[in-house]
Amino acid sequence: MPFLDYIEKLTGIKEEWIQNLKETESALVLAVQLPPQEHICPHCKATTRRIKGYYTRLIKHSPLLHKELHLLYRQRRYICSCGHTFNEKSPFASPYFQTSSSLQQVMLQELRQHLSFQEVARRCHVSTSQVIRVFNEVHIPRPSHLPRVLSIDECKGNAAGQKYQVIITDSEAKRIMDILPARTTNGFTEGCNNKIKVVKRISFGLRNFERFRHRILYINTRNEKGHALSFVHVLFRRA
Repeated sequence: MPFLDYIEKLTGIKEEWIQNLKETESALVLAVQLPPQEHICPHCKATTRRIKGYYTRLIKHSPLLHKELHLLYRQRRYICSCGHTFNEKSPFASPYFQTSSSLQQVMLQELRQHLSFQEVARRCHVSTSQVIRVFNEVHIPRPSHLPRVLSIDECKGNAAGQKYQVIITDSEAKRIMDILPARTTNGFTEGCNNKIKVVKRISFGLRNFERFRHRILYINTRNEKGHALSFVHVLFRRA
């Protein structure tokens, strides 16, 4: 059908998956079922085609033609020879979510536009808690190595009852490395700043920046007895 082919191009739902189509005043409802195929058991890694049963999920998809689009997905549950059961894999449905993968991508794109969770929920016609659940699943990898230059500053915030959070950036690459949850103490930073000011004052200024940098690092990487310490260990005691 030409209309189903049109839906396939806009939503990614193939025509052969669509069993039925219903339209109401505010929404489109697609009855969807995937063809049976061989699956790998997540427990024993054996392949199986044995079907234990079906259950129906109502999944909210990206809006279509200015209407909400709901998928009435009849999902299979397979059973393996080892006795374990599991759901079939779906290209549009995520486990434990009532929103499709496509709508989740729309939410994350909206969150990049500096919008609040409430505003994204309003635009995507979902609840705020659903937007927060999708956002909590985003994995942000930790940096594999420390940059050559770290910039540390405080930023105004109100998370976790704190008035200030601490931001760490890579000045050369111009990107944020991490956000620390609270400004519990800045004694170490203020101590380093004071040592830098003392060096600057007693020297009446230094013409050579590299010598100035070397002097500061030397002071801040040696203990009271003059023994050398790791600069990374001083700054990041848990590193």
